[in-house]
Amino acid sequence: MIKIKNLINDFKKNTLIKGIFWSFLGVIASKGLGFLAMFFVARELSVADFGNIGILQSYITTFSLLSLASFGVTATKYIAINLHENKRKTSEIFSLVRLSSFLLAILVLVFSLFFNKELCVLLTGKEEIWQPMLYCSIAILFSSLNGLQTGALAGFENFKSISIINIVNGLLSFPLIIILTERYGVNGFAFALLITNFSIWLCSAILLRRVCKEHGIWFSLDNIKSNFDIILKFSLPAFISSLMVNPIILICNSILIKRNHNGLYEMGIFNASNNYSQISMILLSIIGQVFYPYAMKNFGNGNKKFEFLNIIHPMFFGLIICLPTVFLPEVFSSLFGSQYHNNDMYITTILVSIFTIINSQKQGIARNFAAGNFMWFSVFSNGFWGITAIAFSYLLVDYGAIGRGVAFVIAYFLNTVLFIPYFIKNKLVNKKLVLTWYNLLYFGIVLGGLFLFKMNVSVIIRVVLLVVSLLLVLLTIKRWYNVYIKN
Repeated sequence: MIKIKNLINDFKKNTLIKGIFWSFLGVIASKGLGFLAMFFVARELSVADFGNIGILQSYITTFSLLSLASFGVTATKYIAINLHENKRKTSEIFSLVRLSSFLLAILVLVFSLFFNKELCVLLTGKEEIWQPMLYCSIAILFSSLNGLQTGALAGFENFKSISIINIVNGLLSFPLIIILTERYGVNGFAFALLITNFSIWLCSAILLRRVCKEHGIWFSLDNIKSNFDIILKFSLPAFISSLMVNPIILICNSILIKRNHNGLYEMGIFNASNNYSQISMILLSIIGQVFYPYAMKNFGNGNKKFEFLNIIHPMFFGLIICLPTVFLPEVFSSLFGSQYHNNDMYITTILVSIFTIINSQKQGIARNFAAGNFMWFSVFSNGFWGITAIAFSYLLVDYGAIGRGVAFVIAYFLNTVLFIPYFIKNKLVNKKLVLTWYNLLYFGIVLGGLFLFKMNVSVIIRVVLLVVSLLLVLLTIKRWYNVYIKN
C-alpha cells in the first residue's frame, strides 16, 4: 500500500507524467473511437466514396491550419514562457493571437464558401462532393478556433481540460459518424464532422474561459505594435512552414484522383492505409503537445534526460504502433472489409507505416526548431519535403496508391537524412541520438518486416518475429537511455 501511495504522490507532483496521462486518456476516447468509426465507414461505402472521404479529411485539416496560421503553437509557447513571470504580457500576447486567429478564420470561411464549387472541381475534377465540402467549410471555422484554444490550454499546462475536450469529441463523433454515414453516405459523414467540431469548440471555449480566470489572464489589446513583432518573427514562419505540409498532402491527393485512370479507387486504398498512420501521428502530436511547453523551457539547458525523451519518444511510439502493420499488413487490411483485401492495399499499408516511422523521428527535433527560434529553417526543410513529395507523386501516379506511398517514403527519407548535419551543427539534436547503430538496427527491423511479407513467409512466423522485434526495441531503447544519460 505504501508503494501505491508513493506512486500516486509521484503522479501528483510530476506535471509531465500527469500531462501525458491525461493526453493518453483523451486520445483513447477521441481518436480510438474515431479509428473504429472509420472501419464502419469503409465497410459501408464503396472504395471510391471512401476516396472522397479522404479528400474531405485532407480539406478540413489543410484549411483548418490555414485559418489557425500556427497561432496555436504561438499561444502555447508564449503562455508557457510568460505566465508566471508577467501576466500582463501574457494577456496582451494571447489576446492579440486570439483576435488574429478569429479574423483569419472568418476570412478563410468566406473564401471557402464563396469558391466552394470551384475548390471542389480543382481538387477532384468535378462538382460531385460540393455539398459535403460546404459542410466541411463551416466545420473548418470551429476546428481552427478549437486549435487555438487547445494550444492555449497546453501553454497553461492544463492537459486535463484538453483530455475532456477529446473525450467529448470521441463520444460525439463515434455515433454521429456511424448513424449519419449509414443514412446519408458522404454527405452524412461531412455533417457529422460539422456537428462534432462545433461541439468541441464550445466545450474548449468554456474550459479556456475558466482557466484564464483562474490564472488572472484577461483580454487586452494594449501594446499591439510591440507584440505584433512576435507574430512576424514566430507565427509567420511557423504558418509558412505548416503550409509546406498539409496543403502538399492535399495537392498529392488531388494528383492521384485527377491523373490516375482509377483515381478515386486508388485514393480509397491509400486513405484506408493512411488511416492508421493518421492515428499514429495524432497520438504523437498529443504527446508532443505535452512536451512542447517543457521543450520551450529546457532547450539548451543540458538536461540529458529530457533531451533523450524529447527526441526519442516519438520514434519509439512510431515503431511500437507501426511495426505490426509492417509485419502483418493483411491483418490490418481485413478490418476494412473484403474490398480492401488485395496486394495493393497490403503494400501501400507497409509503405505508409514506413514513412510514418521516418516522420515520427523528426517530431522532437521540430519542437527544438520552435524553442531555438529556427522556424525559418523549418520553412526551408518542409519546402524541400513538399517539392520532393509532389514531384514523385506526379512521376509515380500511374502506380496508384503504391506509387503515392513510395513518393512519401522517398520525400520523408531524403528530408531527414540530408538535413541531419544541419541539425547537429546548430545543436538542435545531439549526434548520439541520430548517428548511432540503434537507428540502423530499427531501420533493419522495418526492412526485415517488408522482406518477410514479400517472401510470403507464414503469418505465424511473422507474428513470432514481430513479438521478438518489439521486445528488441524495448530492450535497446532502455539500454540507449542508460548509456546516453551516463555519458
